[in-house]
Order: sequence, then C-alpha cells, then structure tokens
Amino acid sequence: TKGIKIPEGGKVTNVENIPDLTTPGKKDPVKVTVELPNGKTVTVDVPVNVTPVKEIETPVTKTPLTPEDYTKGIKIPEGGKVTNVENIPDLTTPGKKDPVKVTVELPNGKTITVDVPVTVTPAKEIETPVTSTPLTPEDYTRGIKIPEGGKVTNVENIPDLTTPGQKNPVKVTVTLTNGKTITVDVPVNVTPVKEIETPVTNTPLTPEDYTKGIKIPEGGKVTNVENIPDLTTPGKKAPVKVTVELPNGKVITVDVPVNVTPVKEIETPVTNTPLTPEDYTKGIKIPEGGKVTNVENIPDLTTPGKKNPVKVTVELPNGKTVTVDVPVNVTPVKEIETPVTKTPLTPEDYTKGIKIPEGGKVTNVENIPDLTTPGKKDPVKVTVELPNGKTITVDVPVTVTPAKEIETPVTSTPLTPEDYTRGIKIPEGGKVTNVENIPDLTTPGKKDPVKVTVELPNGKVITVDVPVNVTPVKEIETPVTKTPLTPEDYTKGIKIPEGGKVTNVENIPDLTTPGKK
Repeated sequence: TKGIKIPEGGKVTNVENIPDLTTPGKKDPVKVTVELPNGKTVTVDVPVNVTPVKEIETPVTKTPLTPEDYTKGIKIPEGGKVTNVENIPDLTTPGKKDPVKVTVELPNGKTITVDVPVTVTPAKEIETPVTSTPLTPEDYTRGIKIPEGGKVTNVENIPDLTTPGQKNPVKVTVTLTNGKTITVDVPVNVTPVKEIETPVTNTPLTPEDYTKGIKIPEGGKVTNVENIPDLTTPGKKAPVKVTVELPNGKVITVDVPVNVTPVKEIETPVTNTPLTPEDYTKGIKIPEGGKVTNVENIPDLTTPGKKNPVKVTVELPNGKTVTVDVPVNVTPVKEIETPVTKTPLTPEDYTKGIKIPEGGKVTNVENIPDLTTPGKKDPVKVTVELPNGKTITVDVPVTVTPAKEIETPVTSTPLTPEDYTRGIKIPEGGKVTNVENIPDLTTPGKKDPVKVTVELPNGKVITVDVPVNVTPVKEIETPVTKTPLTPEDYTKGIKIPEGGKVTNVENIPDLTTPGKK
C-alpha cells in the first residue's frame, strides 16, 4: 500500500491477493480496499512484477568474485539499492554452493533478502600419455563448462607433453555472462609410457601387449597400433606407434620404446657337472617386474657340440609370456698325449686344451699325473668358473705313451736322428725339434739315452729319453776246416732285437786257411 496515495481522511481497510515472490513473473495485482473520506469504498489494483535472479555459474577458479559481481544478475528496482552482500562462497571447489544473501532496500523502503544461486563447475584434468602430438588451445578448454553467454578469451602456459609428470596448470581466461573475467586453472597430467623390454624371442607380441604400458585416460581409447618390431634380433627398436583418442576427442600418437636384449650363449667345456635351471637363465636380462616361470630342454654336457637351445619361459612385466631360446655350445676337451718324460707339465699346460669361455677362468688344477711311466692316467681335474659364475669341473684325459728302446748289435752303421725318434709316438699336431746325445754304436753296452726334444700340440716342449742298448757280436772261432758254415751259422752270435730280422749275409770267409779273417 506504500505506493498508493491515500487521501487525507481516507484509509486502507483491506489488502488481499498477496502474490508468491519466490517465482519470477508478472503477478495478479494485489487488491487494496480503500475507504475515501466521503465514506465511499474503492478497490485499488497494485501491479506486482517479480524479476528473476540470474544464477552465477563459473568454472572452478582462484579469481574471487566481488560483492558487486554477485548482484549483477539482480534487477534492482529504480529507487532501490543493495545494502549488504554476504555468504560469499569458495570458488576453488566445484559444486552447488549455498546461495549468496543479498540485502535489497526497495524504493518503498522495504528491506528484502535475495538468494543468488551459485554453481561452480569442475575443470576436467587433461590426462595424456607422453606424446609428441601437441594439444591446441581449444583442446585445453574442452573440459571447462563455459556458462551460456560466456566465452574464452585467452589460453596460456601450454605445457611440454614429451616428458611425464604433473605440469603447471594451463591458464584459461574466461569472461562470465555478467562480464566478470576469471582465470581457470586446467590441471595437466602427462603419464609415462613404459618401455617394452624383452629378451630376444620368437614369440610375437600382440598389438594389445604394446599398449599395456600406456595409461589410457578414463573415457579414452586406443584406435591403432603400428610399426611392430622384429623381436628375434637384439637392439633398440624404432618405437611402436600407438594412436590414442583422448576423452576430449583429441587424437594423439604415443611412441612406445622397445628394447630387445641379447641372450648370452652358454659355452662350457665338456663336463660331468650339471648346470641348474638358474644357471641357464643368468645370461638373460629379465626386465624389472618380469620373472622366469619355466626352464626346459636341458642338454647333456658330457658330449661336445652345439646343443638344442634351452627353452626358458619368461613372464614380462605386462603379463605377456614369451619363450627365450638359450644357445648352448659344449666345447671338446683335448686329451693330453705325451711320450714318457721327466719334464713335468705345469697346471697351465693341462688347461691349454680346454676352451675357456670369454669371461670365464680356471680357478684350480689338481690330480696331476706321473709322466715317467706309460699308460692311461686318471684325468686331471680342472676347476673352471664360467662367465655366469657357475663353477664346473673339467676332466682332462692324459695318456703317456712309451718310448721304445733302440736295441742294436754293435755296428759301424750310424743311426740318423730320425731313427732314434721312430719309437716315440708323437701326438697329432706335435713335432720333434731336436735330437742329441747320439751314442757310439761300435761298442757294446747300455748307452746314455738319446735326448729327443718334442713340442706337444699345446706348445709345451718336453725332453724324451730314448734308451739305447748295443749288444755284443760273438766272434766266430773255428779250427781250419773244409766244412763250410752256413749264413745262418754266422748270425747265431748276433742278438737280433725283437721284431728285427736278418736280410743278407755276405763276405763269407775261406775256413781252409788259418788267420784272422
């Protein structure tokens, strides 16, 4: 009734049809009954217009809104004014906020409280795997709900997506519907791409295997996998190209590094020492987080040769199971063959016929035999530490061959150096380098041995003593006689060495006259 001028002497007698002010719009007029000074009663219609209060909608922001910003969506009647603004909300967290309370004094002096709704919308984090594909400014704003009538005016602080980690937020400037300019921080998280590391294998990895090390953001998906490498050869491979569609629709390419590690061959001399399953896996680089689940096809190491590869089952960190072939080469151990000798062989001489794998070493040599007597000797025991740390025992066979005695009757025919070496079995690959101390064969007796220098196949030089026995020749003494002696009679006083024979007898003398013939 404050907007009705009541004549002096008149009065208001009734007010009805009071409207609902909680909803906007033109309301049915309020009916005010006025009694005029003359006693006449009239009804006055008071128009009522309830104006809407615009909701404040903003993305999460650290930019505070001023009290004036909250009143911009209220139509203050001409002659009215705002007298207070309170319950200002926190805009750094999303959600429906308690309304801002704005106190308005209407032109008629009435004070009312207006609730200004406030909704803070979340700014979606940009999550992407490491990528060389840049995101555009528009890509960074897709996760912000721009209020109707608002607009983006700037995007800055765009991060490097080629390295993983939580990045400094992208700064997006937004002009709200009421003209207020705010800054929205868009979080950016670049997730690492796990390298695919596998030993050399014939087991192919599927496209899905290559994507297991990529964290696909919720709502994103893999749309393509290409450039799949050959895993049968070692080395750093060209990266696998994985196409990922992010939740905001942006398509990026993710490079998945691939490293194929070599498998070391197991090389060992012939041995009776078995290798354990663990020994066969020591030359495989198991990726961190992977494990060996099986080892089979373990070979016989007591015979030389290239063996069928050991099959090692490896579970990679991404859960993929591959089979790794471990090559095995068993090298022969050369027999030490030497004639009887007083020259001792050193421990190193016994190991020269063993092929020690690169990175391995001999740690002990024992059971060294007596070489002064012929025969098959107990094997020399050589302890070898393989490159993988495994210790094995290698048996080195040793055969000492006899040096046959040179036995000859007294003779003026000299023997050559070669004649003295014929009774020595020179090992294959060995050779005679010297013959000395050759005896006088014109007198009977046990002679000092002939010294034969022999270089064995392993390079060791030894001296072989060849015994020499010159047997006497008995004189034929006979009285003068006309009875001839046969050739055989003349040889009876000669000791023919075992295996020797008489091939000729000549210059038979005349026995009918006396004298030294």
